[in-house]
Amino acid sequence: MSIKDYLKLDFKKPEIDSNTSFILKRKEVLENKLENLYSRLETVEICNANSKFFDSEILANSLFKDIIDFAASFENKIAEQFPSDFTNFTAESEINTLFSDTNSLLLLKSIEEDHISKLEASLSKLIYKLEKYIFKKNKIVFQNSYDNYKNKIKVQLILFPLAILFLGYQGFLFYKKVQTIRPDIANLYYMSEKTEVPSPANKLEANVTPGETWQEAKFILQKPSIVTNVKFEPLKQNYARIQFKEVQYRNEKGEIKYTKTLKLNSIGMVDNKVDDEICCVEGFKPGKLAPDKYIEFETVGADSSFYIKLGKMTDIKEIILVYRYIKNSKKFTD
Repeated sequence: MSIKDYLKLDFKKPEIDSNTSFILKRKEVLENKLENLYSRLETVEICNANSKFFDSEILANSLFKDIIDFAASFENKIAEQFPSDFTNFTAESEINTLFSDTNSLLLLKSIEEDHISKLEASLSKLIYKLEKYIFKKNKIVFQNSYDNYKNKIKVQLILFPLAILFLGYQGFLFYKKVQTIRPDIANLYYMSEKTEVPSPANKLEANVTPGETWQEAKFILQKPSIVTNVKFEPLKQNYARIQFKEVQYRNEKGEIKYTKTLKLNSIGMVDNKVDDEICCVEGFKPGKLAPDKYIEFETVGADSSFYIKLGKMTDIKEIILVYRYIKNSKKFTD
């Protein structure tokens, strides 16, 4: 069957004519005989494992006759009249050779462990090769409309749920992509010599609003403090384009003590120093990087963040992040 046939929706069962009925019956008979062969081979293996080589030799002879019957059923020959040399028993010369070799081992009538082990291996290989020859190499013999229908249904039962899941996921991504950018709450964690990592104790919040005009997110400390590093979590939403202009540090009087400008230099990078750098950017991918423009990102998750590392800043009461953000499908006009 072609791929197109497997994907075609048609739940009507084909009619089983006399030819299809014959093929199905023949296949069923052969599959049952093959199952019995493997079951009897397992019995031979158990006897060998328990050093019952006399019993194993008797069972091996019986199994070999069953194998001949199995092959004869497929080749439309009579097992009782098989030739002694097996030269033309099947159309597969390798299998004929295996028949001949296994028969030779049986004719030795030995119950030595090494001989019985070789006999077991030969029988196992012969069954395996026959299975491949009959059901793989000659599978066209068993092709019929009813089996094709069953195989098509099996494939569709696997593919269509996967297709529904895939389309649903793509629909979800599309919805998230076209979803309107909304106001958000930005987080800031300020670190000092005593508190070197972000924690709820040093967390501040500020409301942020989408738009093309520059806006200020103001983070106000409870009291003037020493600040070394800050971690910003500006948005908790995906598919946003965001720019940062600067970060201001102000004292209790509202005086600017320091400003970190986030304008890109001539090679499209932010000027960083040892005690004055933006780093540890997560949840963003770079936006437009152009000289003399402000740093720009696109959010790729709901947990975007970055750090600004400074030297020791004293008497800081307010930290202001100058920002603007819009849908990532849009561009800033300036």
